[in-house]
Amino acid sequence: MNQLYPDYLTQIANVTSDGSVHQFVIESAETTKTLRQLLESDDLTFKMIDATHDNHREFRLYYIFTDTKRHTVIVAVLPLLDTIEFATIANVLPAAGRYENKLCEMFGLHVTGRGPSQRMLLHENWPENLHPLRKDVKWDTRPEPAGGNYQFQDVSGEGIYEIPVGPIHAGIIEPGHFRFSVAGEEIVLLEPRLGYAHKGSEKLFEQLPFARQIILSEKIAGDTSFSYSLAYCQAVESLAGVLVTPEHGQARVLFSELERLANHFGDIGGIMLDAGFNFGGAGGARMRETILRLNDKLSGSRLLRGINTFGGVAIRLSRAQITDLRAELPLVEKDFEQVMSIAENTVTLLNRLKGTGVLTLDVAARFGMMGPVGRASGQDVDVRRDFPYAGYGTLPSTLVPVETSGDVYARFRVRVREVGVSFKIIDEVLSSMSSIVPIPSNKTIKLCRNSLGIGCTEGWRGEILCVVHTNAEGVVSRVAVRDPSFVNWQGVSEAAFGGVVPDFPLVNKSFGLSYSGNDT
Repeated sequence: MNQLYPDYLTQIANVTSDGSVHQFVIESAETTKTLRQLLESDDLTFKMIDATHDNHREFRLYYIFTDTKRHTVIVAVLPLLDTIEFATIANVLPAAGRYENKLCEMFGLHVTGRGPSQRMLLHENWPENLHPLRKDVKWDTRPEPAGGNYQFQDVSGEGIYEIPVGPIHAGIIEPGHFRFSVAGEEIVLLEPRLGYAHKGSEKLFEQLPFARQIILSEKIAGDTSFSYSLAYCQAVESLAGVLVTPEHGQARVLFSELERLANHFGDIGGIMLDAGFNFGGAGGARMRETILRLNDKLSGSRLLRGINTFGGVAIRLSRAQITDLRAELPLVEKDFEQVMSIAENTVTLLNRLKGTGVLTLDVAARFGMMGPVGRASGQDVDVRRDFPYAGYGTLPSTLVPVETSGDVYARFRVRVREVGVSFKIIDEVLSSMSSIVPIPSNKTIKLCRNSLGIGCTEGWRGEILCVVHTNAEGVVSRVAVRDPSFVNWQGVSEAAFGGVVPDFPLVNKSFGLSYSGNDT
């Protein structure tokens, strides 16, 4: 059977296939060699490292890759038998470092071949030897504060001083601390400290009844409710062999793009507002509100919650609703074009955006930046095209906007161009859609045993991953989620380096990251 596989699998024995997911077990001594072989393949893209823990203290690591040519998932499984140590691959793949840190923090594993890291998700007052994703840790027991202290990186030298910002900010923004080390006006180090909004979502997935897990998936990052529940549903559908009809696939595309429009409007307006261009900021907020109201008219939810179910969508769309939407969206598109025409001819705005917060292609590739952030630095990557789902299989490659300057303006322009793409996609979907009959939300499904399913969607911030594991009874035993913010926060520090503190709010806004999505 191996002869049917591409080159990177032909030398690997015992590959098991379940649908589009190919798994094989690797030995600890061969980890680095095998993974390096996979990383060197032009066909594969590294996605994440996940882990599971059973009640017999056995840990298993899952190194997950996707093959965009064949639209398959490759999973290298590393059992940790009688050990909690595993070798780092961050020395050959820096993007793996954050996943390794998470496994050490949340599962109590030890990574060898690299130095210790600071906590990313758990507060410093969390007990040192309590690792919440181990099966024997009770989810409903509050631990006693440990009185720890987070050690920020120390920058020494003449004239160096520190500026602490946060974790509490003005308005309703979620908590996050930023420690600036500054020489004169120049930022020589920015160290974000996150984790204040950590919700324990992955632990909660283990406790919730299966019927309520979709609801939890919508709460990982509230402004991305639809894309998260879609990723979760796709992972479960792959485990259950549930097929989605073309009509429901198109409906999922429609709601995905409406979610993208609302959030891009808000972020585009926010960038202009932080640059002092109040007209553009007000326009973005106004157009975002328009889309949220259209969402509510279509689905009864401004944030598109309660729509996804296994096999499609759980709401009805009438011909009249579709007709009304086709009439209203061109008005929003014209409004947006008028606002952007004024913005692109405002020199004071462009002077603030261009050349600020540059993230080079080399850095973006090294840390695996994704979404508009990666595309603004020259990365031509978009899950909707490269690993199509729902009804995205016909998305032309020319509809993936890419910029190369990597500055705030490039991240701004990618979002602006993506708005135009979303309008085109929605128009194409609506032109062939008559009405949608809902899938019953109480439909019984049966999951594969001892398996895993993977859902991957292109949220407005970038790629969302959801990995669902099942046990020997075919019951969900673990759900792992990966928000693009978890990866892209590294880029904020890199883009801020060498700039000045007053530019940081603009750089930060141009990344548009989620504290909640990071702090799952």
